[in-house]
Amino acid sequence: MTELPVSWRRIKIALFLLICVPIFLFYLSRSLDSEDEMKSLKSYRESISKDDAFNEWENNYQYAMAEYERGELAKARKFILMSLNVIKKKGVRGGKTRIQTITYRSYILLGLIYD
Repeated sequence: MTELPVSWRRIKIALFLLICVPIFLFYLSRSLDSEDEMKSLKSYRESISKDDAFNEWENNYQYAMAEYERGELAKARKFILMSLNVIKKKGVRGGKTRIQTITYRSYILLGLIYD
């Protein structure tokens, strides 16, 4: 079989790119803009914002960090214990990883306070 000249190879590559790349980009944009994905993302964000226990934990944790940085260890201890109490009493919605992460962050700060 004879090989095509270099210019024909370039033309084939150019045609391939002109036809396949736009099809791929169109498919990609359609899959990203699907309404189901947008609705699920929106509902996930709303559920996080409605998670009062998590928001309360976050506020107490931030207060504890601020007091720890100022050197007010008693106040920092009070706030971090309040944040741990929120997790214990109210529970936090979300996956196991999320609960482990916030508990870990709380206990790390509590350990820093006691050191």
